[in-house]
Amino acid sequence: MPRLYALVLAGGAGTRFWPASRRSRPKQILRIFGAETLLAAAIGRLHGLVAPSDTFVATGVEIRDSVAAECPGIPPGNILVEPVARDTAGAVALGAAAVLARDPEGTLLVTPADHLISPASEFLRTVRAAQGAAEKHALLATIGVPPIRPETGYGYLRRGDALGASDGIRIHRAAAFVEKPDPARAEEMVRDGCLWNAGIFVLPLGALREAFARLLPAHAAALESLAAARASGGGFTMVLDQVFKGLPKISLDYGVMEKAGNVAVAEASFSWDDVGSWLALGRVLPRDAAGNVPRGPVVLHESSGSTAVSDGPLVALFGVRDHLVVAAGDAVLVCPLDRAADLKALIARLEAEGRSRDL
Repeated sequence: MPRLYALVLAGGAGTRFWPASRRSRPKQILRIFGAETLLAAAIGRLHGLVAPSDTFVATGVEIRDSVAAECPGIPPGNILVEPVARDTAGAVALGAAAVLARDPEGTLLVTPADHLISPASEFLRTVRAAQGAAEKHALLATIGVPPIRPETGYGYLRRGDALGASDGIRIHRAAAFVEKPDPARAEEMVRDGCLWNAGIFVLPLGALREAFARLLPAHAAALESLAAARASGGGFTMVLDQVFKGLPKISLDYGVMEKAGNVAVAEASFSWDDVGSWLALGRVLPRDAAGNVPRGPVVLHESSGSTAVSDGPLVALFGVRDHLVVAAGDAVLVCPLDRAADLKALIARLEAEGRSRDL
């Protein structure tokens, strides 16, 4: 079996976790859900699957030092710093170039740094099954999660012909990718047996290079140029600055996976949450008897169905129902809980008004 490498995607701002998440401290390096950061957990679950020396982390210029601090076992040269944000297709081209310079026959596992996955053993089992199918059939593989609710915030995968099973993990061809649906469409997708698109990919380099060349030629050229520069040992940073800024900003899902035609779907055997907003706390952390989710020094009196988070000052809710209150750093957020996923509009206004030094 070809060697498996990992690319952990650790860019992004995580604006829907403001004010805890900031440009200089995005959600992947916060300890919102436990004692370790989401990034550290993502790297930790690779244990037994991919060696630290074969693990790469893609991140941005503003947070490279904070990200590197969460990757003590990863060689410094494996921290790949994107000079500008170009979405996941650009990050994957950069990671693939780093692998290609070392091992043209390798396979690349792409996994986000900011998802909750458990147990790790089932993640490993699913990835190995996806890898086997992708390499055997020369396919790009993605991982789909059986949905537990109609979710409008996730993309979905419709399965096609069966490709068999590996170690109990069912593999199908991907028949269609469906972007975030409206509520009625989401219910229909769940009834039809579609899977959530987890954004986790297993990509043999040969199949990935062919797909880039056919669908995203600028990314294909950048991949080859970056791989050659990295393999030669000189001029890599200069080439990266030159080619990366010219790439179109596009996701791997939209630019490649939805159009490639040769895509397999492995049905995940693990639980998964992309923790996209503060609403995730209510799904994964314990609630009190009144349905509240407290985190940090908070007091909830005669309050129900609310989430209260503080990184320092005492936060007290009195007579509050179905609200989110977050005190973090120099800011306090108060909003109805059902608006917690809509913070991007608020952040845009704060940026336009220059209200914060570090949004």
